[in-house]
Amino acid sequence: MAQSLLIEPVQSYEDSNGKPLNGGQLFTYSAGTLTPKATYQDADGATPNTNPIILNERGEAVVYGSGNYRMILKNAAGATIWDRDNVDSGGTYDGNDLDTIFKSQVNRVVDSISALRALDKTAYTRAFVTGYYAASDGGGGPYALDPSDTTSVDNGGTIVVANDGGRWKLQLIGPISVKQFGAKGDNSTDDAQNIQKAITWVSSVGGGEVYFPLSTYLIGTPLTVPASVMLRGTGEGSRISPKVAMNNLITMNGSLYTAVVDLGIENASALAGHGIVVNNSSQFARIERCLLTNFGTGAAIFIDAGANAVRILDNTFIGSLFGVFINDCGVNSIIANNHIQSGTGIWMQKITTQPEGVRIIGNIILPSNISGQVNSGYGIVIASSCLEISILSNIIDQGSKFAIYFTQPTTGLQQAVKITDNWLTGSAGVKITSNATRDCHIVGNTITGCSDVGLDAGNSGAVQLFVRDNHFYANTNFDYNLGGVVQSSFTGNKFNSTASGLEDAACQIVWTNNDFTAAPTAVSALSRYRYNTGYLTNNGGSTTWASGSSTLTINHGLNITPSLGSIHLTTTGSLGAWWVNTINATQITFQAPAAPGGDIAVAWEVSPPA
Repeated sequence: MAQSLLIEPVQSYEDSNGKPLNGGQLFTYSAGTLTPKATYQDADGATPNTNPIILNERGEAVVYGSGNYRMILKNAAGATIWDRDNVDSGGTYDGNDLDTIFKSQVNRVVDSISALRALDKTAYTRAFVTGYYAASDGGGGPYALDPSDTTSVDNGGTIVVANDGGRWKLQLIGPISVKQFGAKGDNSTDDAQNIQKAITWVSSVGGGEVYFPLSTYLIGTPLTVPASVMLRGTGEGSRISPKVAMNNLITMNGSLYTAVVDLGIENASALAGHGIVVNNSSQFARIERCLLTNFGTGAAIFIDAGANAVRILDNTFIGSLFGVFINDCGVNSIIANNHIQSGTGIWMQKITTQPEGVRIIGNIILPSNISGQVNSGYGIVIASSCLEISILSNIIDQGSKFAIYFTQPTTGLQQAVKITDNWLTGSAGVKITSNATRDCHIVGNTITGCSDVGLDAGNSGAVQLFVRDNHFYANTNFDYNLGGVVQSSFTGNKFNSTASGLEDAACQIVWTNNDFTAAPTAVSALSRYRYNTGYLTNNGGSTTWASGSSTLTINHGLNITPSLGSIHLTTTGSLGAWWVNTINATQITFQAPAAPGGDIAVAWEVSPPA
């Protein structure tokens, strides 16, 4: 073992001949003066020397001092041997002795919090801890002793109480790390308690960021995030996962401004029901840039208990039963720019407060069936009353069920929903089964590749559907199926599938400026048709009124009974008077008072009822 040279505690002095200065006198003054300055016989400064100090027979004396001195050495007779100024007391630097330097100005380096607890508060006031449990494990940091504090409780992170009662306090130079509170992030240890300690401390100082370094953190109890606290990681490499079965991993329970950002929230062992639960009337909770995976029986994000103004932005969802489940309220929330590859992308329903003002914007939603889960396979489901929901610029694709689905609410209306500029594919692009749907605007969407119907409102009885400027094509059965839809309009749409669609007899719809590639299978006599191209528009043709017949029957091709005033007939010969004898949804029979004597060329034109 290496040894160190001991510092000689006794000074010795000689006369001018190099012999021990027996009985010599050593005078000590403040540097640059003749003002006496004390020295001591011990390092603690408890026993002062005489001034002058009388040397023993070997010319020796024990001399401890502090700072700089002027020292004058004389023999026993009083003759001066030397006079020296600005003599260093030994180990001073920048005006401080070594004891002060090592105690107060130089960090004592230790490798764990337990080693910090073992430090002597009388010897050190500064320390640098290289790790929480061991060097380089991500914990630790710079600590300073607070000698005035004798009461603070050890919180295992920012306040460490040493074995001698000294209070060591972490000197923060950035966000607090969960590893500075003892979280290991080793994918084995239950880190919940130590992570929660970090969260609690940040909350106690008014809020801020709790940082998760790159690691996988197992937790045995859910983490609770109070107001004004943000959990932030490095991206999907900072992961939180359950160690035991639990309802959810994180509860955002603060009244204002909680956040979870840049974290992986994963259910690798399928032990948790939900990923993040936002509840307790939380406002302005924020979940951004997280990877949420494998909550196969629950929701990656579950909004409950009156939470509102929740912002769910730029996240990736994989393998959950629901990506986002709004169980109650969700007023003025935004779900934007997420990639949601789950059983059902977004589900909204009411317990006590209906969803209002929810904005669903720019998401890619790829629903899939999950075995045994009947509520999987949908893109967006509105399963209760709601108000002013906007579904804008999303891609909803690959689902086996409905891209957007309105179910029948138990009470209330589904009112003022806007579905705009989306790409929709499923068994139906939009499915409406609710007669509580009111003032629904379906505008500028591409609805294609549906295995059944593009817009399916069969037997719904929906009121005030405003369907405008959409493109329907390559839908297997129909572009639209409408049942009992009233006070509604279809304007400027293009219907390009093999069969455009059908209305039942109860529909009351105004059809204007639409483009039909194929004839509707059925139309309603209560609907009106104006300025369309293709089918459901003005039809006409030419034929011959045969000699010897007083009647002429034509197939007008409207699939609806035209009004009498819309029927026009012109002749090139002398027919005389004529009138409409019978009219129905397929044919018109014209009647003349007498059969013509020869064939007469006629032209006819008919319009749908206006």
